[in-house]
Amino acid sequence: MFQVKHEIAKRRVFVKLAGFIQLPEMIQYGNQLTELLNKIPYKVFLLVDALENKVLQQETISELNSIRERNKSNLLKSAVVLDNEVLTRQTERTYKQVNVEWEEQYFKTIAEAEKWLNSFKDLNFIK
Repeated sequence: MFQVKHEIAKRRVFVKLAGFIQLPEMIQYGNQLTELLNKIPYKVFLLVDALENKVLQQETISELNSIRERNKSNLLKSAVVLDNEVLTRQTERTYKQVNVEWEEQYFKTIAEAEKWLNSFKDLNFIK
């Protein structure tokens, strides 16, 4: 299960990932995210709630990396909320495999992630 929404007031895209996401669903998620990011005329912060997400299969990880790669120019910072050590290590490892232009940090609560993202709200480079 996934959900993608744009929070205009926070200049943020919120993503919720839950359960065992298989390749077809990851492709749908990627298409929806890319379509949304391409409509927004400025770079955004990404908040990913993966608290209910399960460990991903290798083919799904490859698709996630493809999604990250094609959307990197639309993102400023990403905060990923995880509370599963295996999934956290998997996510960190796959993030390093992508040639990214933004910073991604990992948190155990949404409140911590939002606090970190909010600390960048006054940056001059946001266009």
